[in-house]
Amino acid sequence: MQYISGWQALNIQSESGHIADWHCNVYFKDFKPTEVYEYDENSPLKMLGIKKRFIPFMQETHYVANYARAIADLVYLDRVAQLRYCARDFLNDDEKQELFNYLKIINKTKNVENFMKTELALFYLKDKNNA
Repeated sequence: MQYISGWQALNIQSESGHIADWHCNVYFKDFKPTEVYEYDENSPLKMLGIKKRFIPFMQETHYVANYARAIADLVYLDRVAQLRYCARDFLNDDEKQELFNYLKIINKTKNVENFMKTELALFYLKDKNNA
């Protein structure tokens, strides 16, 4: 099953009405439904954080990753270059915890571990102290 994730998902309004990123014009300029970049299932996370949603500006229904899942997918694919401070800038505390939980599941590479240490340091240290 394919779903919208990554930077595109971060630029789709959440169910609560906010947008994590502010580059909608970059990711959806001259939108054509056939050009939506969809991810294939990230098998370690399966369907966690993915919902079928109607996207008003697209006038279509798609499976879309929530913000925590979208960031986890970018980290999983080692596309972290532009994610500096993303947890602080894009996520509330519950979403940060959700992202941390996803990253613990996919933590098989050094880039995931480093991302947790830098972007979610408080969660990382708390988890290490409780281990």
